[in-house]
Parts: sequence; C-alpha cells; structure tokens
Amino acid sequence: MKPVTRISLAAALILLVLFPLAYGQLMAAALTKLQLDRRTALALLIAIMCWGPSNIPVKRIRTEEVAVHCFAVFGLADF
Repeated sequence: MKPVTRISLAAALILLVLFPLAYGQLMAAALTKLQLDRRTALALLIAIMCWGPSNIPVKRIRTEEVAVHCFAVFGLADF
C-alpha cells in the first residue's frame, strides 16, 4: 500500500470519528439555547435525523438564467 493511500485512509477514519462528535456538540448547544425539555429535544433530534436528508420542494421560484464565469465563486471572474 502506498504511503499516500495510508495517510488518506487514516485522515478519512479520523474525520469519520471527529465529525459526528463536533456535529453532536453543535446540535446539543442549539437545543440547549432553545430551552427545550429532554423529551422534546429528543423528538426534535430524531425528526431532524430522519427527515433532514429528504428535500421536498414547496414552491418553485422562476428566475432568469444569468451567464456567470465558473471561477467567479472564487473571486476570479476576470480571468
């Protein structure tokens, strides 16, 4: 196995462990700021985890398409 592959695999595994911990801390802080009791916070957490990945469009907003340079997002529109 190449050294770069080992480093990438190790980084991916470390991030796989650290992201849920950080996300969990952020979620707990947000629920604490809402001053919810434990049952309501748990129900809200389960609802967020179950229905969060689904994206159901509610309303379609018509817009005109504008031609934008693909590097404009990075501040490189003039290149």
